[in-house]
Amino acid sequence: MAMKKLDQAARDAGIALSFINNKGDSQTISDDTKRALLALMDAPTGNAPPLPPVLVFTPPGQPELTPQGSDDYRWQLVSEQGQHYDGTLSAEESLALPAELPEGYHQLTLSTSRQQWQTRIIIAPARCYLPPALAQGEKRWGALVQLYTLRSARNWGIGDFGDLMQMLEQVAAHGGDFIGLNPLYALYPAQPDHVSPYSPSSCRWLNVLYIDINQIDEFTHSDAAQRWWHSAPTRKALKQARSAAFVDYRAVTTLKLTALRFAWQHAQPQLTRQPAFQQFLAEGGDALRYQAAFDAIVAARSQQHPDEWGWEKWPSGWQQAQQPEVQQWCAQHEDDILFWSWLQWLAQQQFAACWQRSQQLGMAVGLYRDLAVGVAQHSAETWQDPQLYKLGESVGAPPDPLGPLGQNWALPPLDPHVLRARGYQPFIDLLRANMRDCGALRIDHVMALLRLWWIPYGEGADKGAYVAYPVHDLLAILALESQRQRCMVIGEDLGTVPQEIVSAAARPRHFFVEGADVRMRGGGAVPATGSLSAPVDCQCQYP
Repeated sequence: MAMKKLDQAARDAGIALSFINNKGDSQTISDDTKRALLALMDAPTGNAPPLPPVLVFTPPGQPELTPQGSDDYRWQLVSEQGQHYDGTLSAEESLALPAELPEGYHQLTLSTSRQQWQTRIIIAPARCYLPPALAQGEKRWGALVQLYTLRSARNWGIGDFGDLMQMLEQVAAHGGDFIGLNPLYALYPAQPDHVSPYSPSSCRWLNVLYIDINQIDEFTHSDAAQRWWHSAPTRKALKQARSAAFVDYRAVTTLKLTALRFAWQHAQPQLTRQPAFQQFLAEGGDALRYQAAFDAIVAARSQQHPDEWGWEKWPSGWQQAQQPEVQQWCAQHEDDILFWSWLQWLAQQQFAACWQRSQQLGMAVGLYRDLAVGVAQHSAETWQDPQLYKLGESVGAPPDPLGPLGQNWALPPLDPHVLRARGYQPFIDLLRANMRDCGALRIDHVMALLRLWWIPYGEGADKGAYVAYPVHDLLAILALESQRQRCMVIGEDLGTVPQEIVSAAARPRHFFVEGADVRMRGGGAVPATGSLSAPVDCQCQYP
């Protein structure tokens, strides 16, 4: 029987028509759900080009491609290193890529007398990186910590990068090899009640509350800052923040942002003579600029709209970063944008110093970061790139024994079609930002590389459907960036785990899988024997 048009369109877009539920039965997706998901997806339409926008190759075998169509083509290949290759192809003739083409990102141009097409060629390695000690079969242990929970005599009521440095020294002194961290992502400094690291403003930039103010020379050398620091109201507020049973985010944020403003007044005149900061701005590009602009706008608006969160309730002309009203505001508030950019630079410098110290201490892994599933619905990232994120959908999980109604995480999914059309650059940028200055990266809900449960906005989690992602391409890029950044990868596999991910993890070419079996021991939680297939063991205690 011929498949009906709606089902065919859904399948072509990567929407699963059914799934195996928690009872082991096949459950059909409703037509309403298919229509709701299709309405928002940017699936390719029209005539297909001779080659897709990106092709990914992994060993073994010689990379080869065959353009579609009846035309003769001229081709030019430019390698990542700038090497040029060219030639011609007859209709339906295959092109074997140069045998010496190295791993990396290359650009292929295919043309006729009337038109040309671009295809990114990605050559990936066979496996992810593994530190030499672990590759030789050695076992290493480390500690896990939610950084914000650390307490010390010198912090300001929240754990910071100075505390992380001290903890590295202590763990290394006891023979430990790494510290595993919660997601360290940028949140909403002007809206301190929104504190979940798993619902961030950005997965590429850092939470500026982790800056250790005591390390900032511009703060210690500022007379105005020191007068404020030693004043009775400040000492009282600091004492209260330090003694709070839980992190008092409002108090901590007020203290730290006040201190950072004082430091900024002292630092700003010298920044034009800071080559490292200027390089940071250049490398960060628009992504950094718009993150800083977002933080600046939220800070400005929060003075009159203290309950406003994200850009959802902003005027319509402000709800995307590229709109004229936003551009005009940015042009008039360059100092504010520079201030928030400077905070990101301070955070990055201090975190990088922790990583460098872990290497000086001889740690094979050192720092073990956590890559969250996504960003919040009305975050800086969705404000910057609304095409990439499907704001009319949310990701979650279907009903299962632990969640009979399913789960809705209120995180907008990345559109796999847009990812592919962009040559996977957003995914590459995400990995590079998270693999920087660490020896291991844990991928939360690693099944998202294969599929995600999309839920139409406003519906219950049981009204969703699985949407496919290009798992083999994403795993190959993961291996390439892992090798380049010298960062091992660990995938978290809690929940309903498809066989494809289990098979991928079982092959040594990809990553280790973090198991779900955890036992309580001595007031803490440690993985049970065999629950980690990676040659590392983690110990943690939950406050």
